[in-house]
Amino acid sequence: MPVDRPVWTSVLVDAPAMFDVEEKSARQSPARTAAEGRLVSGRVGRRVRWVLTPPGRRQAVEDWVRRELSMCFSGTHRQTARMERQPRRHRM
Repeated sequence: MPVDRPVWTSVLVDAPAMFDVEEKSARQSPARTAAEGRLVSGRVGRRVRWVLTPPGRRQAVEDWVRRELSMCFSGTHRQTARMERQPRRHRM
């Protein structure tokens, strides 16, 4: 989710579907997160878009740092960084 820009509900519903999360659960998630004070919604016509609140941004950054640090100390980050440095070969 972009930190400074709102996203449509459809994005928040469609993205988890790629990981086999049911639509009903994905639709409930923004409302639960908003109830925790980390998201706010705004209507544009019939559509709704969501944006992180300041506490939501802080939590997102803290979660990201925690994941990055855990990968650094587990060695996963080094392996990922090594793979990213390798040139990609184009297939024809």
